[in-house]
Amino acid sequence: MKFFEVGFEVSEGLFSVNTIWANTGREEMEAATETAERRAARHGYKVAYVKEITEAEAETANLKGRPLYSIDDEAERAHDPSFSEVGSIQ
Repeated sequence: MKFFEVGFEVSEGLFSVNTIWANTGREEMEAATETAERRAARHGYKVAYVKEITEAEAETANLKGRPLYSIDDEAERAHDPSFSEVGSIQ
């Protein structure tokens, strides 16, 4: 599992920082970035940055009240190999 700190520019000079986790086994940065971009678009924000952080950093941030959520369903379907493996069985 990988954790990412995401900075959203809410308005000029005002930022919101969240943590997104991903456990796809590959392309986690891409999955987290795509999730952040979709969330930003829904709320009228811009993604300022996405950077990988350690599990300990994510846990500390969570204890301080930073929002923590997983990648969204769309990113999971696009980047988790188990979805394509299941599709190929049918």
